[in-house]
Amino acid sequence: MFESITRHINGLQTDQFGKWNEQPKDADGTPEHPYHMPFVIYSNEVDELREDLFSFANNHPEFEHTSYGQTLEKNGLKWGNDSMSNADISDADAKLIIALLTGAFRAERFCDGALLGFLKNGSVERWLRRLEEIDRNNQEVHALFLRQKDLLDQFLSTGAISKEQYNKSLHDLAEKMNETI
Repeated sequence: MFESITRHINGLQTDQFGKWNEQPKDADGTPEHPYHMPFVIYSNEVDELREDLFSFANNHPEFEHTSYGQTLEKNGLKWGNDSMSNADISDADAKLIIALLTGAFRAERFCDGALLGFLKNGSVERWLRRLEEIDRNNQEVHALFLRQKDLLDQFLSTGAISKEQYNKSLHDLAEKMNETI
């Protein structure tokens, strides 16, 4: 489910993420050579990750990425570098991970270089790896569901269970495993 986002893990491992736009050497504060506010020029990999994250989030409103601050708060986190970077995500669900990623990218809009901090301290990679783990777990659960369904199909075809028993068992199985039939 999250492949469009997690595909960036390898690219980020060898990436420099971005660099600060340096002040021109001839900047002296005059109208001809003004000073400018520093900002980070992000790498193509980071720009593509941002595009893929927001494209994914827009296509999956169930993750409520526009309410990332509320999602962070519900999980005892603050929208800030320390709280987000030090978050224990070992059991975090995908909604929280999407909120952390969204929060990191949105922080850049308010504080130049904030995203660079999350990238350099390894938080973004950790969050992406957690999404990858969630995907892997979901695939394992789905494979188990399909094996269980095949078994029910065999029971039905051999007459070991009735159609009514089959329907109830399949419904209960799907509900417990969060699958759709």
